[in-house]
Parts: sequence; C-alpha cells; structure tokens
Amino acid sequence: MSFFFLAGTAYLIENPLAEFVELPEQYTSLAYSNILCGVLRGALEMVQMRVECTLMKDALWGDDLTEIRVVLKELMDEEYVDDDA
Repeated sequence: MSFFFLAGTAYLIENPLAEFVELPEQYTSLAYSNILCGVLRGALEMVQMRVECTLMKDALWGDDLTEIRVVLKELMDEEYVDDDA
C-alpha cells in the first residue's frame, strides 16, 4: 500500500481493498474502505490521540485514489496505573 499524508489528509494511491473488491451496482455508494478509517483511528488512539476520520474519496467509487480526512480532536492524557499499590 502506498500513501502520503498532507495537511490532515491521507491519500492512498494503492488501496488493497479496492484491488480485490468489485461492488455490485446496487451498492455503489457503500463506504467499503471506511474500515481504513477505523484502523487509523484505533492506531492513533493507542498513542493517545483522539481523531475523527472521514472517507472523502474512494477508488471503489470511481475516484483516482482513496482520500481520508483526519482531524485531531484531542491529545489524551496518559493514565498510569500502579499495580503495586
């Protein structure tokens, strides 16, 4: 998967989900690549960043590439739990 990140937007030039999937005619508006938004959101939450991800363009919709807008909502505080207490 090749991508670049510019000004709060991730651009996927090669989306592996789009390479192996063909949407039937009645599901052309389905946001199949939205799973990538969940992956980004979960990964960033693991490093204490709460974000909002939105699928803007998708190769499955006929666009040239997949575009995901990422907006930082909050830098979360690290919570330490002392197991010895």
